[in-house]
Amino acid sequence: MNSILLTTTYQQVAVAKAVFIGQARVKAEVFVGNAPSPSDLGFAFSSDIPQTIPELTSLGGEVWVRGEGTFVYATD
Repeated sequence: MNSILLTTTYQQVAVAKAVFIGQARVKAEVFVGNAPSPSDLGFAFSSDIPQTIPELTSLGGEVWVRGEGTFVYATD
């Protein structure tokens, strides 16, 4: 497991991965794909509910996060 302290700016947490599992401690926005612009919206990850993004390879394999609090995640 890895963790990152979130900010209001997207931070890259995965490159060339197939599976991603993440859990927000407060709230997080998860963007899948190439480098997002500040206005790009991601998937909302609710507090304390683990969520999975399968088939990451077909979506580009990159994951970016932003939000509040800590985000815990794992990849393949």
